[in-house]
Amino acid sequence: MNKGKILFLLIISAVVIALIAVVFWYDNYQEKFRSLSLYAPASALAYVEINLADNDLNNYLEQHQAAKDYLEKFILENEMAANIWRGEIAIDRLALVILPGESGQLAKAWLIHGSDDLRKLEATELVDYFYTVLDDQIAVLTKSKKAFQEINSFKPVKGMGRLDFKKDDSFINGFVRDDLWASSWEEMVSSILPDKQWGLEQDKDIIWQLAVVAGEIEFSFELPLKLELKNNLSQPENRMVFLDNTLSIRQIELNTIVDILKESLDNETNIDWSLFEQYVDEKYNVHLNELYTFFERPVSVILKPKRLLLSFNELFIFENYDWVIISQSEPGEKLNMALNNFESLIQNYLAFKYPQMKTKVLPDGSAGKELVADTEKFNWQDKSDDNFLKKSISYQGGELAYGLMKDRFIFGSSLGLIELVIKAGQEEENNTSTYEV
Repeated sequence: MNKGKILFLLIISAVVIALIAVVFWYDNYQEKFRSLSLYAPASALAYVEINLADNDLNNYLEQHQAAKDYLEKFILENEMAANIWRGEIAIDRLALVILPGESGQLAKAWLIHGSDDLRKLEATELVDYFYTVLDDQIAVLTKSKKAFQEINSFKPVKGMGRLDFKKDDSFINGFVRDDLWASSWEEMVSSILPDKQWGLEQDKDIIWQLAVVAGEIEFSFELPLKLELKNNLSQPENRMVFLDNTLSIRQIELNTIVDILKESLDNETNIDWSLFEQYVDEKYNVHLNELYTFFERPVSVILKPKRLLLSFNELFIFENYDWVIISQSEPGEKLNMALNNFESLIQNYLAFKYPQMKTKVLPDGSAGKELVADTEKFNWQDKSDDNFLKKSISYQGGELAYGLMKDRFIFGSSLGLIELVIKAGQEEENNTSTYEV
């Protein structure tokens, strides 16, 4: 063999050895940070993993002793052996696995990841515990024989762990199997309009995590949602309006919405709602109690995003939505009186919430400034057409509007959305008893 071939083989061998070394190093590096959920059997109902080596977590716990005490209490009360938790072996990660136990009970097992060889723990005296080392750096500890046998016999497959987080800065994370709270979820979404049925995907985990963001704890979770669109649904008894890209909730008590108005007025103006009621009654002869009685039936609420919402957290910011409230009403003189009272209520509410700066001449001839609730700054504009009564009122940064459609009173933050509701209502009336999504 000539020198050129020998040199070529040496180079190839060196490259292969280097690649093997890199793969070995990367595999060990990945092992150090791989989720312990790799060792959680498919039967696991819930899981919590704590990264005790995380700098953000340790810094936070040093500054918040109560949180540090609570974390230790959580670990010890969930059947962690105190002499292991407080022992000399350095533990950098822990995972609590909840499994089905004997006689319908839940069994708890701890997965322990240490920077040292965990086989040293085999010399630790453990009473009423089952314990074994799964590999040099991972061990299982539990009081349940059933859970111990299940985890010890479980063969993990790399890349098949049940946690797959997008965030690298989470220090505590976990999952809950969907069927643990599927019934609660179904009950919660039962108020959603029947044409758009949200549900949890079967056999999927609800994943959650905690991270430190700007020195504060941030909680986030991912729901395995699916949207089933059903065609040719029977018209529901409680007739509703159906719109695309909306969340519609029915059977909301109007007093809930009034409570929101009360809180908003109190927080932003320090004006007590009872004083506001008294003022409107004395000045405009508007009796709000009668207005509440008129709209005492449960109402429906429709929310429509003002723009594309790019994150899960944005879903829970009310300002990101236009909204309308739909109430049943009966035509007649009583309705006209209620509408007049309603218009006065909104005018005065806006006047109190957005007072105007006025110049006031004092008895000594000097001038001063004062904030005044000026209803003349808030006037209803007639937007009616040949078929429907519609009015809107503008205020600082937005508008309020209402419309009347036969037996429906529609009030909301957007005249455009109200017109969409009216249009959808017309189409609904023209359809047969079934309709398509």
